[in-house]
Amino acid sequence: MTAEIAILNSQAVALAADSAVTVSDRTNRVPKIYNTVNKLFTLSKHEPVGVMIYGSAELGGLPVETAVKVFREQLGQDAFKSLQEYADSFLEFLGASAHLFPKDRQDRFVRRGSFRFLSRVKQDLDTRVKARIEADGEISEGALKEELTVLLEQHRQAVEGEELLTSADRTDVPLVSAEHSEAIDSVANRVFEQTPFSDDQRVLLRQLVARTLLNIRSVVSDCGMVFTGFGTDDVCPMLVQHDVRGVMAGKPHHHFRIAIDGHEKGGIFPFAQTEMVSTFMEGISPAIKATIYNFIHRMSEVLPSAIVEDAADGGMTSEQRNNIRDALEGILRSAEEQLQNELEAYIKSEQITPVVDTVLSLPKNELAEMAETLEPISKLKQALRCAMLHVDGEADRRAVGAHSGTFS
Repeated sequence: MTAEIAILNSQAVALAADSAVTVSDRTNRVPKIYNTVNKLFTLSKHEPVGVMIYGSAELGGLPVETAVKVFREQLGQDAFKSLQEYADSFLEFLGASAHLFPKDRQDRFVRRGSFRFLSRVKQDLDTRVKARIEADGEISEGALKEELTVLLEQHRQAVEGEELLTSADRTDVPLVSAEHSEAIDSVANRVFEQTPFSDDQRVLLRQLVARTLLNIRSVVSDCGMVFTGFGTDDVCPMLVQHDVRGVMAGKPHHHFRIAIDGHEKGGIFPFAQTEMVSTFMEGISPAIKATIYNFIHRMSEVLPSAIVEDAADGGMTSEQRNNIRDALEGILRSAEEQLQNELEAYIKSEQITPVVDTVLSLPKNELAEMAETLEPISKLKQALRCAMLHVDGEADRRAVGAHSGTFS
């Protein structure tokens, strides 16, 4: 379980991340947890800019830490006017680094995604073939191609209905498909074995793989990256979040999530596992709140009919019972909506607003203390690494628990 937070106001930004990573394989039923992973890094040796990662710790098979270190060395004493430019420069650097992401590393990443996607397609094909054999007693090569055509069309409609990454557009699909065609074909041959494909079907299969690798929802895991700190022209700290997929066809692919200006919006922002921070901010667990809302909604649907059925022997006509049921449904729906509105208003005024106001007024040397205080609330059972980045160019580091708070 990974929990990470950024606490932001107009003066500074404090980051907190656990050091745990969960690793599982096919031979172990119980996953192992290692408490040795660094998730906080300085992006510059000379400017107050940092990055926090969650999700996958790799980019196409390359450790994120390695990419950050190489970028930091190449950046040297150069600085950008805005934090957004630091994030953009790092993402562009990924695509321009042929020594970090050579063609064979990109192919390996594509093969990994291809195998996961094509294995699902193969399972669907096996299901269709089994049903055809049970119905007809056998399946000819022509019938197999027909089943494959129908199946590929279904998957085409599904993947094209998904939203693309913000770094991608429709022209990237044929580029990835063509650049990594051999990698995709090698996986298809292994997964489908002797399944007969027409030339058109092979082309479509490559395009399906390329499209799913470029969709927001994909078969591969992203590396969440939270860039924070100050550009030289930034008066207040900034925060920019991207989900980074990897490099394909020589282009880095990622999805923009949020950009926050500490001058306009301060507060506590959770990443990865967010439930415990939400509980702290709202004073109620999101799961408990959802359970309450769902129960009330079910009651508003069930009670009117139950009440009318109990009154069925009271001499009322069917029309009268229907009118009473409709009236009760309207009353309960209105009460349900009013309850939700009043509860959300109370949470905002009595819970969220006081916390945000406190964060906005905290001096920079107390933001890290607040991050440390959130440790038990966020269930960061491993020691937190906290870092403070503030406008005077220093990178204050605070050790929490038994771990050093320094960046790599």
